[in-house]
Amino acid sequence: MTFDDGPSSITENILDVLKAKNVKATFFVTYHNDADAIRRLRRIVRENHAIGLHSYTHRYEEIYSSVESFVNDIDKLNSYIVNSTGYTPKILRFPGGSNCSLLKQNLFDRLKTELDKRGYVYFDWNVSSADSTKNATSLSVGEIVGNCYSGAKDRNVAIILMHDTSVKKRIIVDALPILIDKLKRDGFVFSTLSTEAPQIAFRK
Repeated sequence: MTFDDGPSSITENILDVLKAKNVKATFFVTYHNDADAIRRLRRIVRENHAIGLHSYTHRYEEIYSSVESFVNDIDKLNSYIVNSTGYTPKILRFPGGSNCSLLKQNLFDRLKTELDKRGYVYFDWNVSSADSTKNATSLSVGEIVGNCYSGAKDRNVAIILMHDTSVKKRIIVDALPILIDKLKRDGFVFSTLSTEAPQIAFRK
């Protein structure tokens, strides 16, 4: 299970559910300049979840303007995480995914070389909760659970995309325990992503 764009107030609730269900997850985080965000990042680390780099600014046009812009963005985010928590991320998720329309092939190829040199592994997803689509605010808990379960149930490895931004309100929080129970009944084992995990990527 992966959560993008946090941490936010919803992250606290997600962590409560994960703790109750004894499940570990991966949080691809962005920069938030407040004490609450740092406290949440520290809790993620303390409870043995994984942190991945997502973006410092999350401004697509800016970060995908050049190799230097992208690298500068993730370097700033990396420093923020290390200085706040002592945790050093080695995985990342491209904003919008590695197939983002603003990430042109030539830029992607150069970034891939740079990331390899720095020891980073990037991950996309193969299951989506659809909580970031245009009609996400009208989705029900059942639809969120259904989207994730139907996408994951026939896969050997499932990387589920969800978001822990406050605009999602409680929809993910309410769906999460139901989804975890359904997947556990099917024999799924939950783990964090790492540089050794099977890579799910739209472009390689």
